[in-house]
Amino acid sequence: MQVYELSVCHHDLWHGNLLIGESGELAGVLDWAHVEVGDRAHDFAATRYFGERFRRWLIDAYLESGGSFGSEEPYRAQKYWEAREFGGIAWAIENSDDQVLDEGIQKLKRGPLFKKASL
Repeated sequence: MQVYELSVCHHDLWHGNLLIGESGELAGVLDWAHVEVGDRAHDFAATRYFGERFRRWLIDAYLESGGSFGSEEPYRAQKYWEAREFGGIAWAIENSDDQVLDEGIQKLKRGPLFKKASL
């Protein structure tokens, strides 16, 4: 998890930030408020929610645009996805949103980190 090539990362590749063209191609990416240099695998963690077919399509579009996605990135993307709810919990605390905090805690409890722990 600590060894990766530094890349410019969007950090919010979510359906509302991806523009899809009329013929189904990735036409653009919006909302660059959280851009920073880091691990590109982090950007692909949230795409797991959209299913494997979409995730693969997005990675292919990224590669066609000149990006790289090595054999070690899927492992790191999986680990970032497993810990993803911590970001929502942090946002809820920072914004004093008790409802989102409760939802985030419940998602975390149902998520892959606790499923693995109960094995």
